[in-house]
Amino acid sequence: MTTATISVTTTTVARLYSVGRALLGSLFLISGLMKMGSFAGYSAWIASAELPMPSLLLVLVMTIEIAGGLTLISGWNANGGLCFSRCFWCQPP
Repeated sequence: MTTATISVTTTTVARLYSVGRALLGSLFLISGLMKMGSFAGYSAWIASAELPMPSLLLVLVMTIEIAGGLTLISGWNANGGLCFSRCFWCQPP
């Protein structure tokens, strides 16, 4: 049996990280922009969960998603953007 080795240079890895960050950031950016398009629907959904100040919470969520997505896409303070975006993954069902 033969094994194949793949040689990956440092620039290839850096480019792949940039592409991965951009793809992950686009998910959050698109999600935040979609919430902006149907503000009333999302606000009613938050209100149905009996959370206080649904409009304010929705604006906060949209700001975090859009800002976190843009930081991941641009690469500026990418770790901070990932920390903001990660809070959405850690929510219990």
